[in-house]
Amino acid sequence: MTFTSMFKAGAALSLAGLLAACGGGGNSASPTGSGATPLPELPAVAWASPAVFVAPGAASKSFAMENCTRRIDINTNTTSQNIPSSSLYTASLVITSSGDISMKAATTETGAISTLWNTVFANMQNTAWSVSGTTQTPSYTINGNSNGRDEYQNFNIYSAQGESSVNLYSYSGQRDSSTNSYTNTYASIQCNLIDPLALQVNVDAARAAKNLGTAAGVDTFDNYDVPGRIEGGKAFWADSGAMPQFRNLRFDLATGELASNPSTTGTYSSLSLSLPTADTQFGSYGESL
Repeated sequence: MTFTSMFKAGAALSLAGLLAACGGGGNSASPTGSGATPLPELPAVAWASPAVFVAPGAASKSFAMENCTRRIDINTNTTSQNIPSSSLYTASLVITSSGDISMKAATTETGAISTLWNTVFANMQNTAWSVSGTTQTPSYTINGNSNGRDEYQNFNIYSAQGESSVNLYSYSGQRDSSTNSYTNTYASIQCNLIDPLALQVNVDAARAAKNLGTAAGVDTFDNYDVPGRIEGGKAFWADSGAMPQFRNLRFDLATGELASNPSTTGTYSSLSLSLPTADTQFGSYGESL
């Protein structure tokens, strides 16, 4: 889940993706809903970790939810059982400082609260978070999945003013080779957030450099998503789907500066990854693994 010696173009494209949304120039990073108040530096928060929504020094953050339902389907080699959707009560989404996500609720109005869904950041094959909008009207998304031999989990969380959704899925399988039997259990949980997400980590060029640059041991462009190269301590690549002024991109592995160029021979212009400073300024920012 960490970058060691390869420049991950996919993660870099998360940065490049903000360019088309911003229309160029100015500050183009995530709004937080707290105006221009600087956020703390939390270098320990891993790249793309959901822990960016946990306050500094806190072990976790709990977000109250409502309108929660759960559905369970159980299939065996001989039977199929579909358990109708049922309501959940006193529900909350919990994100830890390690980036783990869990969902807690009671299955009856007076029942005990227990963990009904859980995924560990260290086991996630794919994870991403993003934010877009203005400081007054931000919208956030978190999504990812983990995939083991006999289990699978997927999550998608969205939070914006007046609108939210939490979708959690899990699969677990049990097999007995001696009897050639199996049991597959599928579960899904849908809720709405009462407490909105809010970014708690400062996003800027320094964070990008720490996770995607020389400090992270990057020395090679992996060419997985797009062809590119590293030359003179900088990564260069092109995004054919971006607006013309943002098609040629450059990332400084030492400083984290992201810059664009309308041509391969012109002058590069720096693109800020800092937080917006004006309420009316639109931006978008994302991190992914």
